[in-house]
Amino acid sequence: MGFLTDRVQCYKCDLGRHRETVLPTGLNGERRLAFVGEAPGVDADRRGEPFVGAPNSILTKLLGVLELSRDQVIVTHVCKCRPPSDRDPYDDEYTTCLHEWLIHELTMRSEMPLVIPLGELAATVFLGARPIHNVAGRAWSTEYLTGTLWDSLVPWGAPVLRVYPLLHPALISESGLDERRFWSDVSRLRIVLKKWAHK
Repeated sequence: MGFLTDRVQCYKCDLGRHRETVLPTGLNGERRLAFVGEAPGVDADRRGEPFVGAPNSILTKLLGVLELSRDQVIVTHVCKCRPPSDRDPYDDEYTTCLHEWLIHELTMRSEMPLVIPLGELAATVFLGARPIHNVAGRAWSTEYLTGTLWDSLVPWGAPVLRVYPLLHPALISESGLDERRFWSDVSRLRIVLKKWAHK
């Protein structure tokens, strides 16, 4: 069976019993930028698309700042199924989904993408347990970060990833301070991308 078919039939954790759909993944090997959210919300679950509604508007504006289009990037989640009532995924749920699916999304390509975790849970996968406001807007490498989920769950040895976390888009509508911080971090990301493009 193919990758997507396997995932649609996945019931390796309890989320498989509650979802309406499973979101598609970005497997285009030419895409060098991967936005990784935490888990789909109710609208994304119903429509079968990642980041719809208000989050999509923010993502579209973000991509405009970076001079990119949606079809040039990977947009996915740590958890592929929506948790009931939009609660945070439990440890075993996002650990299972990371091990079964996200690892393959990010490694089935000739060059590792720059990973943009959106929110604290997504950032924790790659950087360990750190407050999102302490890590957002900075470029990281997973090379020397041992003991993280990414490091421990990749059975053949974790490939080194470049990581640039951002605050979760949902935060920017709750606080003017967070909104200013979010877009300032996005502006710095644009500079980082231009520097890496010339290496």
